[in-house]
Amino acid sequence: MTKHFALISHATVKRKWSRGQEPRNRSLHAVASRAHSQWHISVSFEGSLYSDGVNRARVEKRRQDLEDLCRCLDFGRLRLLDDTVTQVFIRRENDATLPSHEYNIAVTDRRPLPLKRSLRSDSEYTPVFTRLWFCIREDPFHVRFPLYRSAIDIPTIDLLEIRRTCELSPGVHKVHLEGDKLELLYVYKEVDSRLYIPRDSQVLEQELQNLQLFHGEEGIVQIIAAVISKNPYQTTPGTDSSNQTVLQGILLEYHPKGTLFDALQGTSPKPWVKWALQIAHGLACLHQSAVTHGSKTVKCCH
Repeated sequence: MTKHFALISHATVKRKWSRGQEPRNRSLHAVASRAHSQWHISVSFEGSLYSDGVNRARVEKRRQDLEDLCRCLDFGRLRLLDDTVTQVFIRRENDATLPSHEYNIAVTDRRPLPLKRSLRSDSEYTPVFTRLWFCIREDPFHVRFPLYRSAIDIPTIDLLEIRRTCELSPGVHKVHLEGDKLELLYVYKEVDSRLYIPRDSQVLEQELQNLQLFHGEEGIVQIIAAVISKNPYQTTPGTDSSNQTVLQGILLEYHPKGTLFDALQGTSPKPWVKWALQIAHGLACLHQSAVTHGSKTVKCCH
């Protein structure tokens, strides 16, 4: 089995963590391939390598050591999961460090790490290697792309047609479409944002359903299309799972004059009554359809 590695994160968990202590979690992403199949893997070490928890290496050294550990792992001996992200979750035996997340509290199925070659002699993992244990599971933090149901009566656009112009906020971009000579602008809300949490997938899927419900309704931003692609985690092309279509995001109307907040900053006369009626109509549509929503602020109104 051939391995290809690409580092995606090396972040210290700062909550309840003091300067000079080891990061509570280190992780990177790898792709293991064999023949025409490939598996997406996240390798995560949680806890402390040292009993006193004191940091002894700089960020670059920690990254290099984790990359070396991954290159030494024999992925061919691991039970990798198809069509998703497999997490190789590693901890030091008897480490008293508190878990960084509730998902990591009940990890009980732990085994010694399988290596195909020795770690570097100067690696932080070398002195404690015989006390490192791991378990295999689906990565609880991987980006979940909802399956797209073709029964939804909304136009679709392939992700490859989206050309980002600028980021308006995390996971929200101003875009135009590939091949559009008019270069019309739209707003693209994606599942895979840089601040992604698993709940975001359900939220966006629900937003898609709500936008379908209010199609053609004046006073509510209209959806242009659902943005779709093949499952980016597919293991083997040509199988039933490889034909799965997933939701990558939604394409919306772009309103060049910005939000109500932006309009209030200007000096031109304000059509207060018109704005009030438009906002009231939009809220009435939501309430009549029993659609729940959070607080509506001036930055939510376009």
